[in-house]
Parts: sequence; C-alpha cells; structure tokens
Amino acid sequence: MFRSRSTFHLLSSSSRSYTSANRYIPFDNRVPQKSRLSKIQELHLGRSLGHAPHSAILASRKPLLAGTHSLKLHKRSVASVSSNQMQAHAASVSTDHQVILVQNETPLPCSQSSGEWLSAAPRGAYTTGRTVGRDSVFEFEFHIQRLASSVKLMLVADAAAHVHSGASQQEAVIPAHLQHIVEVGSLRPLVLSSLRVALKEYWSVNSKADLREVKLTILVTWTSEACDILTHLSCMGPPPPPPVKVVVKGAPRSNAAAKDSEWVRERKTLEDDKPADVNEVVLLDEDGAMFEGLSSNFFAVTKKGVLLTAGDGILPGTVREVLLECCKREGISVELTPPRISDIANWEGAMVSSTSRLALPIDQLSYTSNEGPREVEFKTDTVTRRIASLVQQAIQDNCTKIM
Repeated sequence: MFRSRSTFHLLSSSSRSYTSANRYIPFDNRVPQKSRLSKIQELHLGRSLGHAPHSAILASRKPLLAGTHSLKLHKRSVASVSSNQMQAHAASVSTDHQVILVQNETPLPCSQSSGEWLSAAPRGAYTTGRTVGRDSVFEFEFHIQRLASSVKLMLVADAAAHVHSGASQQEAVIPAHLQHIVEVGSLRPLVLSSLRVALKEYWSVNSKADLREVKLTILVTWTSEACDILTHLSCMGPPPPPPVKVVVKGAPRSNAAAKDSEWVRERKTLEDDKPADVNEVVLLDEDGAMFEGLSSNFFAVTKKGVLLTAGDGILPGTVREVLLECCKREGISVELTPPRISDIANWEGAMVSSTSRLALPIDQLSYTSNEGPREVEFKTDTVTRRIASLVQQAIQDNCTKIM
C-alpha cells in the first residue's frame, strides 16, 4: 500500500498506477533508462544481496503504523518531532532558503536540515543526491538502484531469524505489499513523482536567481501495512574553505552496503564530537584499515601515484563511481583495497568524495597512534587535485533530466 494524505492503493505491477479518491492516476510508464552502474558496482550489488544477514529485529520491532490512528502519528514523526526541536535546529538551515518536504506527492511543513530530519524520521532506506542545472539529478538511476538494494538488504537482515525452512530469503522476508519497493522498475516512478512535486514546490518558494544547486534526500520507509516515499530538499552549501581537515576516529558500521537511516542516528556522537574546523571523520577498523567516512568514501594516493580505496565493506557512493570512471579513462592506477593508517608515510595525498563534496582533496589528516596524536599535511599532492578537476568536469555527463 502506498499512501499520502489520501490513501493510495497499489495496483498490479503491470498497471503501475494508484488510486486517490477513486481516481486513477497513471505513473510515468516510460522504460527506465539503463543504469550506469559500473562492473565494479554491479558485482558489489550482486554480492551485497547475497550477504548473510546479521540481525533479526523485524519481529521484535513495533510497527510504526497500526491502523488509522497510527497513520497520523507517522505523519507527525516524518514532518517534525516538535516545534521546539525545529526551532532549535533552525540555525543549521539556510535562512534565505525554504526547506521542502514531500510525503509521496503531498507537501508537509518542515524547517529542519536534512540531517536533523533524518534523525527524527522513521527508520528506512535513504539516499542523498544533488541537482545539476536545477532540473536534472546527478546519477539519478544509481540512486534508484541504491534505494531498492538497501530496502532489500534491510528486510533480509531484519528478518533473518524468521526465514522458514525450505523458503527462499526473498519469499520469507519481503511481504507482498513491499515487493514494489525492492524492484527498480516499480520503485522508480514512485520516487520520480515525489521528487517532481518537491522540486516544483522548492522553486515556487525559493529564488531561481540563486545559482546554488539543491540537495535532495529521499527516504523510503515501511511498516507491516504500508510504505512511504519522503523527499526532503534544501539548498546545497558552499564548498569548504581550505585547509580541508579530516580526523580518523570510530569503527566502521555494520551492514555498510545498505544505506540505512539508522546510521544517521548511530553516527551522531562522532559528529557531535567533531571539531568545528574538521570536514569529515574517517572510520578505522581494529586492523588499521580505513574504509569510509561518516558520509563519504575515502581514498589515499601512494607516492607511486596509485589510488587506494576499499572495494568491500563500504557503501559505494555516486561520486565514487564517477571518480573511478575518470581514473580508468585517464590511466590512473586504482587498487580496490582499504588504505591502512600504518602506511600513511607512503601516501602523497588523500581525499573524500560525496554528493555535497564531490571529490575533495584533504589538506590535513589527524589520527592517534600508539605514540599519541599525529597530524599529517599533504603539501605536494597533485593526483587528488587532478582527480577532483576531472570529476567536476564529468558531473554534467552523468545526469538525468527530471523536470
């Protein structure tokens, strides 16, 4: 079941339409564009869907909805927790840009930043993207793939203990009313409809004279009875001023292949402890391997000019995909292995990538060794800055026109 302020009933997968007040509204029935996933990502997604699940909390987790009364509660929790909380975090949202939140195709009041909103929203699979030219979305097809894959991974992990003997995992843990959100073909029109409404709302209340792009956060939530597509839009912030500082701290997340909104809450302590002048926190496992940042992918460049980045145990981002394609095209050597902090003396440079940062070279990296706190500056790095320039140029070629 797919719902908004009016209850939406999903029809058969072949019709791909829903009803609102007994009125049929067809979805965009165009064949989805061919996904731009690389062979690396296709392999990763395939491997991820076959991962052994490592938690079983679906049965014990109380449904977010249970009938008509809980529907109202769910809507309140999505839009905002309380007026006091929204006011407390208003400073984190640009005062000259209005935030937009859309539940399925229905606008809802919201004044929270994307991070604060995600922390307060029901758990679900999410993705963060950006517009290009204000009417296109960078790697839109990748985002749909990520959402569908994350929903499936989360359902499998949550219900692992309840898989019936002799039944396949998909049959056992993915209820019929959620089948359409684990399939790219049926999820895409739902996300597209919500996103189009949100963008129209955004530009109706914000100045089109502003050249800044829009940050979009899409959250897919579900209960034992229904599901929602939530779209949050806000203004992209400016690039960070130099020097770009990163600290190494904290352990990698579990089930990294799924973009689970629970991670937004789990990482809050690390974010709260991050100094104001630090751009990102990179996670380190007990063996000294550096997999990813709190909201980014991490890369190191050796003094021989080889780019190192984890191939497994991470959530591969959209910018990471473009970055790897640029390296392949330009003949820059890449090894899909996590950089190790013990090898930092052999690095020429390091960088992080994400939707908001694109490819961002690191100027200063801080970590703690057995001898105490350490700080490394990358002063002669040229490879990461070359890669950053290549990624910036490639953004226009990796977009899907939405409006």
